[in-house]
Amino acid sequence: MSLSQFMEKRTSFNPFVIGLTLFFVLLLVAMILIAPDHTQTLLNQAKAGIFANFSWFYVLVFSVFLGFCSFCP
Repeated sequence: MSLSQFMEKRTSFNPFVIGLTLFFVLLLVAMILIAPDHTQTLLNQAKAGIFANFSWFYVLVFSVFLGFCSFCP
């Protein structure tokens, strides 16, 4: 049995999802290594935008998560 056949039958491994995730992680690492100050500025701006516009969503998701963890064995 080849590796691709094994992965199709035995796992939920999705090559597209893993590849896309790996691409974004490597892109972020490359940005940090090449231009750390600029990357820090961009990430701080993104964080500020998320907190300013989606804080309600964060509270909602975290509350649902805590409720799920509290009531599920």
